[in-house]
Amino acid sequence: MIETGNQNRIILVAQDGTESSVSQIDGLEIIFHGSNNECKIHKGNGIFDKGSHICFYSNNASVEIGEIYVHALVAISMGENARLYIGNDFSSNGTEFNLIERNSEIHLGNNVLFARNTKVYSSDMHTIYDVKTKEALNFKNKISLGDNIWICEDVMVLGNSEVKSDTVIAARSLVNTQFPMPNCILSGTPAKVVKTGISWSRCFPGEYIAQQNSFEGK
Repeated sequence: MIETGNQNRIILVAQDGTESSVSQIDGLEIIFHGSNNECKIHKGNGIFDKGSHICFYSNNASVEIGEIYVHALVAISMGENARLYIGNDFSSNGTEFNLIERNSEIHLGNNVLFARNTKVYSSDMHTIYDVKTKEALNFKNKISLGDNIWICEDVMVLGNSEVKSDTVIAARSLVNTQFPMPNCILSGTPAKVVKTGISWSRCFPGEYIAQQNSFEGK
């Protein structure tokens, strides 16, 4: 842990729900540049991969990450009053979460899988405005992802996006709006629904087929 502020907290949550204050988390570098920030990590069987880090750049931000599924490689940047919640069975092969915009909120449900080189940005970081009225045209600071979502390689999710449960986001897609329908595949730049009535499993397709054949007595 690197700390330049004060009243910052790292909390480890045991599998029985017991919370304890710690100075570091194995595999995860935590950097505090402000005050009154909180990082809460739920201990499970998974690990943070080398290079994972969380940086709190200001004050009053919080990160909570549930039990990891096997492993996770993350780079997380937190601004003032930002909130990041990640549910249980989270895994990542390399994901950047950017919540630098003040009051940003990103919420992920359970069993969310990120492939390599994926990005989740609550804000565009810079302002686009109307020349005549000076009105900001691109303010956004919230993202919501449901349960059981598979986010494939090179996907980018931008502010004000919402993705419901049991969804697959295809490789190299750009998600920048709200999708009210669960059980679908999103694809494209910008992403759109290309298939409905689906779900997905972490197991290989051949393994899944064998399991289904076993259930059906084939």
